[in-house]
Amino acid sequence: MSSSTAAVDRVPDLRGLQLDVAQVRASTSGYPTRVVLDAGPGVAGTVLDHEPPAGALQPRGSPIELRVTRGARQVRVPDVRGMPVREARQLLAEAELTPGSVTYGAAPGAEPNRVIASHPAPGASVDSGTSVHLTAATP
Repeated sequence: MSSSTAAVDRVPDLRGLQLDVAQVRASTSGYPTRVVLDAGPGVAGTVLDHEPPAGALQPRGSPIELRVTRGARQVRVPDVRGMPVREARQLLAEAELTPGSVTYGAAPGAEPNRVIASHPAPGASVDSGTSVHLTAATP
């Protein structure tokens, strides 16, 4: 009497992928998927995590449970470089972002109290309410 065992392989890393891409990658590796929607952050339809985790040994044909975000509203970080810190913080709040910390540093040629950089960077797409930290020229 012979017994056959299912081929075992490592689970691919599907985190950060859009759902359709993750499902294709899992299927190509021999794993069906189950989807669980989560009220998490990020762009809707993005895989936040999965079980079993990436790299785990799993028999092919056994399902991978994908935790997928329903998404948060995305907004763009405005370019506040060159603006006075106070105005930059106001503009960030109007853009549905949270004004974060302000770090001051030497910036030869820059006007004091003017923004020289932000993190996340101008133009980045982020969740509404994200903190944006500023770097400004030393007063």
